[in-house]
Amino acid sequence: MSAISRREMLAATGLAVSGGLAGCLLRQQGPGTGHIYIENTDETAHRVALWVAQRSVDDAATPGETGAVGATGTDGGTGSGEGTGDVDPIVAAWYRVPEGDAVEFQNVIEPGQGYEVRAALPDAPPADRITGVVDPCSGEAAGERVVSVRVRPDGLGIIPWGCEDTYTKGDMEYVDAGERRIEPVEGTVAAPST
Repeated sequence: MSAISRREMLAATGLAVSGGLAGCLLRQQGPGTGHIYIENTDETAHRVALWVAQRSVDDAATPGETGAVGATGTDGGTGSGEGTGDVDPIVAAWYRVPEGDAVEFQNVIEPGQGYEVRAALPDAPPADRITGVVDPCSGEAAGERVVSVRVRPDGLGIIPWGCEDTYTKGDMEYVDAGERRIEPVEGTVAAPST
């Protein structure tokens, strides 16, 4: 093989590798995208209602205010009908989550966007339904945003990850949400907000 053909071959190989790497970079979702997981760390199976909607900057309210978006211990309504009450939720359904399993919603969190997350168990009174506000990261996002809705023996919790803290999947089976969606539990609310 001549020196010229070797050079041409190396140049072609370099272009192919560069093109392949560029293609991989273009396919990635990019920093700030993220997922929502309902993780059952309890020793029994649960049915969980989940409601998730984007929040605009105008929706900001002090948590704990009566009827305010993000208030806890209320009926979960938005009071004036503004904000998340007027938008279509990204998620509004019931899911079956066996013990040691997780239901996952991939790539539903957009960069620079805030969210309101509500969850409830079928037998939970309105005061035990939980609401969490996930604010966008300030500055550049450190990586994927993840919101964990955890079912524990003592109830539900909402944990936002990804601005300062990183998230690692637990030792459980993560299943696509579509496989675990169930009909609304009879005699209960269709979503935690009503």
